[in-house]
Amino acid sequence: EKQVSYANPDVSRKIGLNFATVSDAILKFHYNNWDQLSEDEKNQLLNMEMTILNYNSNFGGLGIQTNSRETQSLFIRILHITETYLKAMDALSILDVTSLDKVMALGKTVMDLGAAITQEDVSGIEKFLDQKVPGKDFKLGRDIGLKFRHMATLLLQYRYRNWDTLTKKEKYNLENIEFTLTNFNSDFAVFGVSIAPNKGSALIEEVDSKIQQLSSAMSNDDLGYEQFFSQGVSALKLGAAILTENHDLIKKFSAPALKGPDGVLGDNAAKLSRNIALKMRIISNIMLKQTYDHWNRFTRKDRGHLGNIEWTLMNYTSNFSVLGIRLDTGQSDKILACAAVTLDRYIETIKALDPGEPKDKEKLFQLGTESLKAGAVLTTEDVLAINAMLGNCN
Repeated sequence: EKQVSYANPDVSRKIGLNFATVSDAILKFHYNNWDQLSEDEKNQLLNMEMTILNYNSNFGGLGIQTNSRETQSLFIRILHITETYLKAMDALSILDVTSLDKVMALGKTVMDLGAAITQEDVSGIEKFLDQKVPGKDFKLGRDIGLKFRHMATLLLQYRYRNWDTLTKKEKYNLENIEFTLTNFNSDFAVFGVSIAPNKGSALIEEVDSKIQQLSSAMSNDDLGYEQFFSQGVSALKLGAAILTENHDLIKKFSAPALKGPDGVLGDNAAKLSRNIALKMRIISNIMLKQTYDHWNRFTRKDRGHLGNIEWTLMNYTSNFSVLGIRLDTGQSDKILACAAVTLDRYIETIKALDPGEPKDKEKLFQLGTESLKAGAVLTTEDVLAINAMLGNCN
């Protein structure tokens, strides 16, 4: 006699609904990044969306069964893993096109689970139930954040040790980097980081090695200001690269040595940098006003997240106005002007939001995150990455 177990119909429908909602989240990412996706990428996402959506119909309408006698606990575990997948895909759905690989990897995992359930294959299902779901790593975020806080402390100690020999401008430059590294610590701890899911542990090792290299240099009492400042800027760019969640950028700024653009910042580049700084401050101020105007609509956790975004945007304001944005290209003015147009779009959209409405509240967090990444990619001064994220000025 064939051994068969059937899931509780309510549990089957809940599992089916989770598959449908994962499909919706992929569709959201698909539409949000429409102009940056190739036709082949759009087709891949569409096929994934439809496959996962069909699993909803099967599980919710036909139910779920296995080819062996299983207790209901197995089906509850399936429900829990689909809830985890849904949470992870929902977080990915608001990100930019640089997260496509993560969306595709997680989507394939959901499809493979759906196939195993359809085949009534308990051993196949079990493989998914104890897997770590790709997405944000909060423990790693806290670990890396603590190391950035330590580098900020090393900058502070250097500034205090050399107080009488540093100029006022040099002190101010170091202080700007200190505050931003401290805020990166908070961002990584609160929002988590996304380094390992698709790249394995090698990239984490590269990041750790770079941080050790920078911390060692910053512990050198004999390091001159220019050399020390250069180490601080390297730490600033590494942190910004991690915030962008772009693995290629993280790898680039984890390299043992990295040469930045040379020369003095020109008057026009400095002016354009200040213009971008002002827009970062405007976005921060609007988000603060939205938070205060709709205080009771936000949870305490929401307000904390918005506060992290606001403070980092203000750090960008200070850095761009004091340190400038130095792009190693003859198209620097054009790129910075284009970035300003993108920030203007963010400003107008955020102004028009009513966070009392759930969709607008979600949009506020999305645009806050995008503004955070815009500041981060500008901080890296990586021309290709800036063009990829902020180059659509039409």
